[in-house]
Amino acid sequence: MTTQTRTHASAHPLGLIAAPFSFIHGVARRIKHRREMNRLLGMPDYLLKDVGIQRHEIQREAVKPLW
Repeated sequence: MTTQTRTHASAHPLGLIAAPFSFIHGVARRIKHRREMNRLLGMPDYLLKDVGIQRHEIQREAVKPLW
């Protein structure tokens, strides 16, 4: 029987290199999400209702921090 252990990303040299890129990718994804939320805020309420989203839900998502 073998035992597997998980190592932290910083324990591997490539993990140290990949971590900043992963962080930047995550921030870019959240910026895109925020832009989409702001576009939805510009839509009339009847269209949001058709999609099944309420305006207060979009507003809550749009103000979340990027990190």
